[in-house]
Amino acid sequence: MCVEVPPAQTDDTVWLNQRCGGTIDLLIVDHYQLDAVFETGCRAWTERIMVIDDLADRPHDCDILLDQTFGRQMEDYAALVPPHCKRLIGTDYALVRPQFAAVRDDAIRRRAARTEVERIFVSMGTTDPVNATALVLAALEGLDRKMIIDVVIGGTAAALPEITMRSRSLGVELHVDRADVWNVMAEADMAIGAGGTSSWERCVLGLPTLLIVIAENQRDLAASLQQAGAAESIRYSENLSVRGLTEVIARLCNDSAKRQAMAEAAAAIVDGRGVTRVTQVLLS
Repeated sequence: MCVEVPPAQTDDTVWLNQRCGGTIDLLIVDHYQLDAVFETGCRAWTERIMVIDDLADRPHDCDILLDQTFGRQMEDYAALVPPHCKRLIGTDYALVRPQFAAVRDDAIRRRAARTEVERIFVSMGTTDPVNATALVLAALEGLDRKMIIDVVIGGTAAALPEITMRSRSLGVELHVDRADVWNVMAEADMAIGAGGTSSWERCVLGLPTLLIVIAENQRDLAASLQQAGAAESIRYSENLSVRGLTEVIARLCNDSAKRQAMAEAAAAIVDGRGVTRVTQVLLS
């Protein structure tokens, strides 16, 4: 059962207990505004508490803590959780749908056998609030090469009508609310995408990525992936021109050695079995 706590009631553990219907076995808290004060208030009606966090900036009263941030260390939470808390730290516990792991090996082998970029996967997030997809499509139009372009976007994206028109004029494969996105990604030789949890999906498939940072909370992850050699990152801004982006994409398309190195680095970061590892801890 998933309950979204309204901001005005984030300290109302009684209200939440009523929504949950009484004593429960496990409460999972995933909320930037909640900390140990809220969690301690829930102890009376839950057997265990699991917290999902990626900031390591406040104390928690929990039995299990999950932080799948790349580069996060155990000691980052040493003073923030109780001594008995089981800490699940790092990308070994990245919550990626198991379907990605299922197609991982075939995707990596297929990509390693290609030296040319024949297919590009583009996804700037489900809603793409800054309409970075339009900029990417304009940049791809400037490439002097033929390739298949797959664009994945959500049906609620404000820019969907514009993206639909651009896709038709460019002959782009547009996937709206595509359920089996892993199959589309597995066929790609390269990705252009935003940060966030989709970064882990690309890593599972060893997909070399040009990562465009469209939000402040994506900046650290982008920097970490670039430092690890798993992606090349640039920041979305008004100063990012179509021509400039075309040059970056072309450079990466023309460097097969770099793409292969990025693919290997990405695949080494996330293996796609995080859900299994977390589940094993929850059931133990």
